[in-house]
Amino acid sequence: MKEIDSSFSFLAVYGGYRLEHDSNGDTSRPNRGWEGHWAVAGVSYYFS
Repeated sequence: MKEIDSSFSFLAVYGGYRLEHDSNGDTSRPNRGWEGHWAVAGVSYYFS
């Protein structure tokens, strides 16, 4: 197999959303919980 002679590169841009809920599982009173709303983003660059 022959290797391809190329200067090709690849750029990936991604984003997402995450909802997280934490509480004590009603193991004690009061059962105060919180919810976090998180946005994530990033860039990956692949080259050879």
